[in-house]
Amino acid sequence: MRVIHLTRTFLLRTETFIYSQLAHLTPEKAIALARDAQNQDRFPGVNLRAFSLEPENWHKHWSGIYYRGLRRMTNYERQFYFREISALEPDLLHAHFAVDAAYFLNVWRQLKRPIVVSCYGYDVSSFPNRYLGWGRLYLQPVWRYANLILAMSNDMREDLLRLGCPDEKIRIHYYGIKLAQFNYVERDLTATPVRILFAGSLTDRKGVEDILCAFAQIANQRSHIELRFVGSGPLRSKLEQMARDWDIDDRVSFAGFVPHENLQEELNQAHIFCHPSRILKNGDKEGIPTTIVEAMATGLPIVTTKHAGIPEMVRDGEDGFVVAERDINAISQAILTLLDKPDLRVQMGRRATRQAQQKADAVQLTAELEAIYSDVMATTRVSHSA
Repeated sequence: MRVIHLTRTFLLRTETFIYSQLAHLTPEKAIALARDAQNQDRFPGVNLRAFSLEPENWHKHWSGIYYRGLRRMTNYERQFYFREISALEPDLLHAHFAVDAAYFLNVWRQLKRPIVVSCYGYDVSSFPNRYLGWGRLYLQPVWRYANLILAMSNDMREDLLRLGCPDEKIRIHYYGIKLAQFNYVERDLTATPVRILFAGSLTDRKGVEDILCAFAQIANQRSHIELRFVGSGPLRSKLEQMARDWDIDDRVSFAGFVPHENLQEELNQAHIFCHPSRILKNGDKEGIPTTIVEAMATGLPIVTTKHAGIPEMVRDGEDGFVVAERDINAISQAILTLLDKPDLRVQMGRRATRQAQQKADAVQLTAELEAIYSDVMATTRVSHSA
């Protein structure tokens, strides 16, 4: 079976979750077709075909202007995808993000290939609310014509149902992490300072201001703690200024963007992982943040929120603490509990590792994905012969 993966950009440097899926598939199931090629050095080993890699000419230049203005493709760009897909002769297409599936809709519908669509978060939370509700209408043909829609969690399944996606087309599938890259680590319970770690984009949705506020509440009570932010984003300057204003900047550090292959080192040096995601006013929310699961795999207890699919991965009182969104007092209390009970940190960390091993093994979940491909192909053959 040959599978082509469709995404407008291959790949943003934070989209390791897409790369992980392709990296675990056999080569004939790991062909990527994209509009824009980015960060190719960070995502090697994928057979990538991209419109942006085509020779420059007037038609390509105009296609870029048209896309930037309207987020639509020209006939010239569409013909590129037709040629590539026809030449590769895939048995199945796999679109990543419902929005990207809608962008390529006229391509995959005309070529009549079965298609699986993976949803990840914003595409089924905030995007449908954009443009006075036009975003919701934009996605309707995807629900109608796609063969199968993959949701990361039951929470996302509910979002899809609210958007009009037929229940029979939805299947829960989490992509998982590379467990071999994130090993369990025994941490020294006597080591100081105790490090609280966040890893991810420094954006509102990640709740990074809540982390800093919670840390500020307990900083004067505990002198042996520090907070470290790993990641880049628009809120970094604001967070740095907040830390200075509260006179805790000597215990708050910012690593900036860290390559995914170096994240294990940051996790190893931490003692508590804090990631209090929150829903934004426009409805934007997460799926299951990958860094939470990676932190669990290394044996870190988690402080997080009842947000999207997170409670389906992190069990409150078992793998860490799951509190209400934006509840800074609850976040700080959870951190205090873990600070004062080192043995609890170890117990929760070990349970978190087992949970990640049982529910997030990318090798096992890739086998499940391949079985999904086979099911879709078999169902399509039956429907065509009926």
